[in-house]
Amino acid sequence: MLRNDSVDESSEDTIIEREEPSDDNPPKQRNLANRKERKRTQTMNSAFEDLRQHIPNVPVDTKLSKIKTLRLAISYIRYLMEVLEESKDGKPCTKKSFVVEMALQSDMKERRRRDQSSGELAPRKRGRTGWPQQVWAMELR
Repeated sequence: MLRNDSVDESSEDTIIEREEPSDDNPPKQRNLANRKERKRTQTMNSAFEDLRQHIPNVPVDTKLSKIKTLRLAISYIRYLMEVLEESKDGKPCTKKSFVVEMALQSDMKERRRRDQSSGELAPRKRGRTGWPQQVWAMELR
């Protein structure tokens, strides 16, 4: 409750009461919003899982992030487009099968060590690691 004590004698002390949310409506709305978001998330995750299954030559035990899945799907689509272009020209298909380039964790550590020793990368700063930027930068190489 807020009280407004005014200097003017003609006005009375005013008590302003804030309305309490009704007990029924907001929790129902929140629950409905939560259900919708959960359903949306499940739908997106299911779609990414379907997409992962269509990318060839990915080991079964490999968990791909969403960004990695999208990038691999894009590169696979490009590969397929190139194969189609070659077949349109009447040339025999000379493309090798699609190969997923996935660097192993040890390979990434070795590359970072090599880059740091050659002075290509600045030393790490404190605070945020910038991990996504590093991962995306590696993807673009």
